[in-house]
Amino acid sequence: MYSTSTDTYTATAPNWTQCANVASGDWYRTRTDGKDYYLEGGVKIKDVIGIDLSSQRAYVSTHKLIYNVSGSAKKMCGNNSTPATAGKVQEKKR
Repeated sequence: MYSTSTDTYTATAPNWTQCANVASGDWYRTRTDGKDYYLEGGVKIKDVIGIDLSSQRAYVSTHKLIYNVSGSAKKMCGNNSTPATAGKVQEKKR
């Protein structure tokens, strides 16, 4: 037995109001307030198992978020602050 009913849900974009006008092309923001991290370790046991083992993990504090804005008369808006520092951003028409 198959159901014949259909539920329709419409998603709406958020209406964030903290916006800045942007030109077409790449819009980006850079943050440098993180902390660099580097960890490396290893063991020399080639004589025992035939290979030496090592591991490393790293990341840097600088992050760059890039959006390609197409068309004209656009703005970027932030959810909780201006787009330069907001937690989330969206592109909107002016």
